[in-house]
Amino acid sequence: MLKHSMRSWLTGIAIAIVPASIAAATVVPFEESFDANASGWAKDSVGATLLDWTATGGSDGGGFVSSVFNFQNSAENSTPAILRGVPSASGGAFVGDWITDGVDNLSAYVKHDAGFPLTFFMRVAPFGGPGAVGVVFAPVPSDTWTKINWGIFDGNSQTIYEGTTFATAFSNVARVQIGVLTPAALAMQDVDVTFSADQVAVTPEPVSLGILGLGTLLVGVRRRRMV
Repeated sequence: MLKHSMRSWLTGIAIAIVPASIAAATVVPFEESFDANASGWAKDSVGATLLDWTATGGSDGGGFVSSVFNFQNSAENSTPAILRGVPSASGGAFVGDWITDGVDNLSAYVKHDAGFPLTFFMRVAPFGGPGAVGVVFAPVPSDTWTKINWGIFDGNSQTIYEGTTFATAFSNVARVQIGVLTPAALAMQDVDVTFSADQVAVTPEPVSLGILGLGTLLVGVRRRRMV
């Protein structure tokens, strides 16, 4: 039932008509801490309305973003995207070819006040096209910062493709979104729930991380030789 509802989730998403390809390189590793502001993260798919920003109280004690979502128009098992990293969010750091750029994992700290555990998902998609959804199988408890992870590799059982493939979905990433699977207790109910996010991050595969570390070491060696 979960996979069926997630595959059909695009019915609740408005897709903007924008260029079909990207040229930027993903910043890896990268973490959006929201310590200064909302960093362009939005409540809507075009970035017109930014998420609410709070300066303290995040997962690391610093800033975080949030949005109030009402479930009165959400059917059971629907999948609303609530926290949206549009292409310009975080200075475009998440935009690029995640496969070539070596992205191994997408993670975030999330929080909600529904009063009971909720099933979260993360989604990536290219400009104006179908993408991939990563289901977080362990429900997120209420009122506590919880880290969610999505391993970015072909064959991951938590990944659901929206009529596309691993190569297509992750080679042209422009959008990063966080949302929830609507439970029966909230479906079609006039109930407001606050959803928050902090420390949204992409990390490199171990080989790439090793290369980055080696590069830093070599720079240090060169500097010591020059002294």
